[in-house]
Parts: sequence; C-alpha cells; structure tokens
Amino acid sequence: MRTKALFILMLGGMTIMSCKTNVTSKCGPCPLIAFFAPYINLRIVDKTTGADLFLSPNSTYKLSDLKVSSSVDGDNINVMVDSTDKNNRFVKILATATQTFTIKLASLSANSIRVVMKTDSPKCCPIIKVSSILLDAAPVCSPCSNSEAVTIKK
Repeated sequence: MRTKALFILMLGGMTIMSCKTNVTSKCGPCPLIAFFAPYINLRIVDKTTGADLFLSPNSTYKLSDLKVSSSVDGDNINVMVDSTDKNNRFVKILATATQTFTIKLASLSANSIRVVMKTDSPKCCPIIKVSSILLDAAPVCSPCSNSEAVTIKK
C-alpha cells in the first residue's frame, strides 16, 4: 500500500512539474525522418543549339574538364553526374551552406552560382532549405526547391 501511494504521489508530482514547464523554450526529440540535402542540378549547354557541352556521348568536353570550387569548401567539392534520363543529364553539386560556387569548363569563361540557404525552424530540428540562387548575379529562383536546376549557356 505504501509503495502504491508513493507511486501515485510521484506520478502526480511529475505531471504537475511537466505542466508547469515552459514548453515553448524546450524542444522535444526531432522526428526520425530522412531529409535530403539540397543539391544544385547543373547543366552547361550551347547557347545557340541547346546541346549539352560535356555530358552527352558526342560532347565537345569531358567531365574531367569541369572544375568546381566553393567559397566555403575550396576545391574539395563532391560533384556527381545524374544520367538516369539520357536526354536530360546534369551534374549534382551538394550545397549545405550559403556559398558561391565557381564553375569553369575547360578554357571557357568561369561562371558563379551564389546559393543562399536558410533554416525553416531555427530553434528545434532545423531543416536546411535553399532560399535563393543567383547565376552570375542574376536571380534563378527565390524561393527554390531542394534540387533546383541551373542551366549555363555558353
């Protein structure tokens, strides 16, 4: 009987304490949901024909001709090729922070892609999203999706 009364008293005390806690200042556990990191889908095409300059089989340039650097990570950029759709191939560049990417294809002039990131919930369980993208200081999108396409015409 004594343990039952102690248990009820303890349960009641915990309930009262939890009701008096300011829930707006504390975060619960973040949900176990897989969030995909934001990527920039990059294509470099001929400005007159629209033909892909380095990802199609008969392209003028090779993937090794592409140089990508970042204002945050320097030359240590992970670039992946998405070739699932043979008529619409592109390079995926991971963007996890606000930064400027410099894109150079062989001897062609360099381009800059400015990616501005934001978090949708800064206090609890923040999710990084792409706020805006600028290609050579011209807006591409605002707001943007987490896999926005950027096409450079050369």
